[in-house]
Amino acid sequence: LYPNPVATSRVYVSFNGKETGRYTLQLVNLGGQLITEKVVEITNQGQVVPFTLKNNLAKGAYMVKVLNNTKKAIFTDKIVVE
Repeated sequence: LYPNPVATSRVYVSFNGKETGRYTLQLVNLGGQLITEKVVEITNQGQVVPFTLKNNLAKGAYMVKVLNNTKKAIFTDKIVVE
């Protein structure tokens, strides 16, 4: 997950070592409220996917979650929006 901290409205999620298939990217605030989500199809290991954040997103800390096709969280990381 990069860049972090985020100065633009886009982050990139790398699927290094993950199986191909459908995943859901979620941006949630620290209170657990869903801000935005995107469904992506991973066709090769190591694929990097852009994840566009809302333009008017308030500065602060957020969590990015990656869910597999059964909606189980397989990756969670904190990002800071500047």
